[in-house]
Amino acid sequence: MSLLALLAWNCSTEIDVNAPYKEIPIVYATLSITKPDGLTPETTHYVKINRAFQGEGNALVYAAIPDSNEYSGEQLDTARVEEWDGNNLVQVFMLRDTTVEDRLPGTFHYPDQKVYYFNATLNQDHQYRFGAVAKGVAISARTEIVNDFALSSNLSAPTSFRPNFVSSFGYQNYELKWYKDSDGRRYEAYYTFYYIEVRGGVSDTISFTRFLGSVVAEGNNGSELSVVMVGEDFYRTIGELVPEADAGLDRREFLGITFHWAVANDDFHTFLLLGAPVTGIVEDRPDFTNVTNGYGIFVSRYFERAPGNISTIVPSEEYRLLKDESLDELAFGQYTGGRGFCSPYSVSDGTPYACP
Repeated sequence: MSLLALLAWNCSTEIDVNAPYKEIPIVYATLSITKPDGLTPETTHYVKINRAFQGEGNALVYAAIPDSNEYSGEQLDTARVEEWDGNNLVQVFMLRDTTVEDRLPGTFHYPDQKVYYFNATLNQDHQYRFGAVAKGVAISARTEIVNDFALSSNLSAPTSFRPNFVSSFGYQNYELKWYKDSDGRRYEAYYTFYYIEVRGGVSDTISFTRFLGSVVAEGNNGSELSVVMVGEDFYRTIGELVPEADAGLDRREFLGITFHWAVANDDFHTFLLLGAPVTGIVEDRPDFTNVTNGYGIFVSRYFERAPGNISTIVPSEEYRLLKDESLDELAFGQYTGGRGFCSPYSVSDGTPYACP
């Protein structure tokens, strides 16, 4: 009898997978003093504020509806960012909403999306705090601002130093060195290679960017950090990405390279670390958020670019030049010899790689 009763109970019970609704705000913001070029100050700062949603039926249907995951004007109150100097409130920036149209096709509605922004020149010595009330739920977060950091003497003196990736013994490496700042935790180093392609007298500026390495700063403020740029890999990459010269190519003029960094503060580093692909046996990871009464991140980052020589070919741009040995390898080396490279910056008269 007990078995029949159990079977009857199992057949008649329905399971409701939707728990009682709870308002869950989701906030994402990465404040930065500089834009990604590492040269231009960033004065417009964006904060993405969304809401979690649930409902009966297919969740993908809800995701395509803006009202499912965006707050209307009356649902989000006193959204702001405050600037603090220690315990002193310096100023308050009220967030304003705007619509941008850069979301790619996907699960959520596109291409337009609502974001919030404020205009300010951030102070790297101050703390910034976010606050808002989303349908009665008070949410908050805070972040320090990643400071500028010092470069080694070679990187900070572009007119007197040219990197060199070859020697009489073959390829050689170049080490990029810099020094930790007080709030930088994760440093990602890159280089960008610039050249002009001339076809039928028409010039086109082309570039590509490559990742050099990531360093997590463990030492004190001012401790030395570095990544190594492998000389042979430098030329091999150019040979792979730049097509061989063809009949329609007049020449390719090497302009220079730039070194640049993207730096994350401690909270941003933790978020990126937990979001990286799993490589071990344990697959479960804790969710990271520094938003009180919500989910997401309110963090900071910093973009830096090593100074370079002012270009006479492309006005307002700065590039780091290479030594003559490296230019010669670019024009005639085993990886790049058939790419038609020359250099308008050659300082040696009559060198075979100088552009006509």
